[in-house]
Amino acid sequence: MKHFLLTVCLFVAAGAVAQTRYEVKGTVPAGVKQVYMVQPETGRTDSVAVSGGTFSFAGEVARPAFALLRAQGETVMPVYLDATPATVDWSSMAVKGSAVNAELSQWLAQFKPYFDMNKQFAREVAALKAAGGQQPDSVKQRVMMKGQLMADGLAKLTVKCCEAGKTSLVPAVFLYLNGQLLSVEELLTVGEENRAYMASPLLNGLRVRLTALRRQEVGAMFTDVELADTAGVKHKLSEYVGRGGYVLIDFWASWCGPCRAEMPAVKAAYERFAPKGFQVVGLSFDQNAAAWKAGIKKLGITWPQLSDLKGWKSAAGQTYGVNSIPLTLLVGPDGKIVARALRGDELMRKLEEIYQ
Repeated sequence: MKHFLLTVCLFVAAGAVAQTRYEVKGTVPAGVKQVYMVQPETGRTDSVAVSGGTFSFAGEVARPAFALLRAQGETVMPVYLDATPATVDWSSMAVKGSAVNAELSQWLAQFKPYFDMNKQFAREVAALKAAGGQQPDSVKQRVMMKGQLMADGLAKLTVKCCEAGKTSLVPAVFLYLNGQLLSVEELLTVGEENRAYMASPLLNGLRVRLTALRRQEVGAMFTDVELADTAGVKHKLSEYVGRGGYVLIDFWASWCGPCRAEMPAVKAAYERFAPKGFQVVGLSFDQNAAAWKAGIKKLGITWPQLSDLKGWKSAAGQTYGVNSIPLTLLVGPDGKIVARALRGDELMRKLEEIYQ
């Protein structure tokens, strides 16, 4: 009996430390002398020297996982580390090996034109910086437009990959690389928890952000936060929201140009509908109290203003997953969000619809 228990314990222990042996070899574009392999899940980075235009990695991972191959001036090349040796052709962005790498290679072929655009965009931006701002505005605008087209294309293709691969692991690596380019609505759609790729440890950070973003969704109950007013007195959002009236939660900052440009529309809506019970609460991403107070005064803001003066690390931003301002959430009398991202005339039209 003791021998049996010992055998079981040894078997369990062996299983607990079991590793997956991987091998990755490949060819690189001309001029590449060093290749780095980054494993995002663990933070491990390895490097090898290029010899004769080729490189090779070998090692063990606790479980099969995506890695990113990097080289100066080149597009990041993803590869899946598993028991089947992988062969990478960096110039054509092709991977051979296991079924996961074969599927990855098929999508890389579609992403390659946008990755190439990104390389060119990076070179042109570097040239603009080197010119010290002496380039004509027309040149700057052309470069920025090219960057926007590239970003839009990457975002659209990432969504396509996620929609086509709901039961696949592969979309995880493209979401990891391009997720910041997707809109909130796109992220909420592709980030549905029942999709296989969302279980990847590669997306741990995205899952945390999605939890916060879901607090912005229309139909969600508002989430309370506590911040201080300009006098340093702390208030909870629930002192204003969910008390029988419509409330606009306005995420902004005095240093934010688009926020300041939007403020006249918010002010006009407030002055028109406040007599009917409409309220606005500003949640500021300021860090400097004096600048915050000066901005409030100059813009003629008379509704409640709250901030913890932590900038992008504000409790309000962390709670609601806000990484771009201005942003507004219109909350109904019952405390549920009825609209988001209302700007300019959209806000006035929505309130006219409500208070007609």
